[in-house]
Amino acid sequence: MNTKQTTSALYVETSFVLAWLFGETHAHHYLPTFESASMVATSVLTVMEVERSLMRAHAQKKIKVTDRTKLLGLFRLVASGWVIVEISKSVREHVGVAFPLEPVRTLDAIHLATATLLLAAYPDLKILSLDRRVAENAEALGFDLVA
Repeated sequence: MNTKQTTSALYVETSFVLAWLFGETHAHHYLPTFESASMVATSVLTVMEVERSLMRAHAQKKIKVTDRTKLLGLFRLVASGWVIVEISKSVREHVGVAFPLEPVRTLDAIHLATATLLLAAYPDLKILSLDRRVAENAEALGFDLVA
């Protein structure tokens, strides 16, 4: 029996991507939905945050340089099939609006603004975030969250 939930369009926020890369146990729950999505999107911010997080983890001696290289390679391979949204003028303008549950940190606002703008192209877009503030705001904006 196939228990995979199929999601056609999925926005992945950095908190999930890092939990997945680092093999955190709570990320495993979301893997079937993540792996079955027909379209995965994220902000270029996620790319930058992943690269910096891997560099920081190595600098803090939490991972070896070989692990950093392997994880970065895995991320780049998997993300090569994603829609990576630049921080465009439209995103920047949307970051300045009030979100339902303020205060919202700037980087979180970039993710929420990016996902909101993707709705025009993907009206069934779901959000996958392990960050409570991002998830609560996304839900308040009307997004379906990956449960």
